[in-house]
Amino acid sequence: MYMSQSQFFVSHDGATLGPHTTDEIVKKLENSELEWTDYLFDDEANDWVMLMEAKAISKDLKPTKKPEAAPKKAEKVESATSDADAEDWFILKGDDQSGPFAFHDLVKMLQDKTLFEFDYIWRPGQDSWKRVAEVSAFSPDGIKEMKSSKLSGISNIFFRRRFKRREFGGTLIVHDNKRVWHGKSLEISEGGAGLIMFNAMVLPGQTLYLHFRPSGNVPPFNALVEVVSKKYVKGVQDLNAPMSYGVRFIKIQDEARQYLHDYTKAGKDAA
Repeated sequence: MYMSQSQFFVSHDGATLGPHTTDEIVKKLENSELEWTDYLFDDEANDWVMLMEAKAISKDLKPTKKPEAAPKKAEKVESATSDADAEDWFILKGDDQSGPFAFHDLVKMLQDKTLFEFDYIWRPGQDSWKRVAEVSAFSPDGIKEMKSSKLSGISNIFFRRRFKRREFGGTLIVHDNKRVWHGKSLEISEGGAGLIMFNAMVLPGQTLYLHFRPSGNVPPFNALVEVVSKKYVKGVQDLNAPMSYGVRFIKIQDEARQYLHDYTKAGKDAA
């Protein structure tokens, strides 16, 4: 069992810091000196563990009253601006509950791809756990409202795109060394692509092989990719249903990357 004053090393922005006590780590989180998506080295697990999932400090981060005990007559959460003041969001991944988090922490996790549309969140005022995609503040309109607002700290947490994106309507074949399925691309950049794949079972974190067919001025090319996002769609039962995914290129031919650079540079940036 961990003691309250155990010390831990923390990884932040590529640097190893510490050792720090759990109280010091919590204080640094509160002061935004550390992020919930930073890592702590857990001696028991002999591995780096994300702070939001670290059992060593869970007693300092989790509420004494579980979110399941939400009031029955809840005030509905309707806008990004009202939610931005909330400091008591909770996350449910499988059987693991973590929190409370500030609203901007959840936005940062969505940007970091450590929180996904299909994960569950709750805050006082909701009558039950809801998927991120079902909370209006995190809908496309809610995100647009948030990005255009002048709320303190919000504008700074949206990433600037490293690569320019452009609409790209090519078709592709996908496989994971076990089965093959089809897909089509929606947009593309030197660093990755937005896709529709006819496989509803793919999850973020998976590694796939993509074979792009020629389109526009881009010849056919192959890429090893990591799935970094998946759009949540309610009620999908068909395993071959089309689903939207975001992927980043892990390995791609230099020639193909140059073609993509030229293709995206020559066209209008995707929205």
